[in-house]
Amino acid sequence: MHFGVHYHPSHVWKVLRRLGWGCQVLARLAIQRDEQASTHWKRYRWPAIKKARRLGAHFAFLDESGLLLIPPRRQTWASEGYTPIVPYGYRHDRISALAALTVSPKRQHLGSYIRFQPRHFQALDIAFLWALLQHLRGSVVLLWDRGAMPRGPAIEAIC
Repeated sequence: MHFGVHYHPSHVWKVLRRLGWGCQVLARLAIQRDEQASTHWKRYRWPAIKKARRLGAHFAFLDESGLLLIPPRRQTWASEGYTPIVPYGYRHDRISALAALTVSPKRQHLGSYIRFQPRHFQALDIAFLWALLQHLRGSVVLLWDRGAMPRGPAIEAIC
């Protein structure tokens, strides 16, 4: 009404399509993301890491995560006006997971290594890394994000 043009709501999409607009799925971008550091890493660090392939090194991509142990809400059929109730013990239990996806030097084999524990990982688990090295022969390039999990004193000593 602001410009004196009236469109029926079901026809607005036609106008938007003529203007080159379309339905888009939103992309999520973490507000903690440091774009400058990411660009620097891609330009200078990643090419050097890729050269490790020529040396026959395994790549190990490592990350940690937490899983809440609460049941998901689902939908079901029921009589109108009667909400189905599923009783459960409401506890905020969680399981922490530390996982590594590995790629062999010749890019022919993928591996997945995972460790679960009931509490948070206070630091990168040195026992997990040693177990990983027992399975991978030769050099290993370990890549992990700059998440909240600190390296810890054992990792700092070998880095």
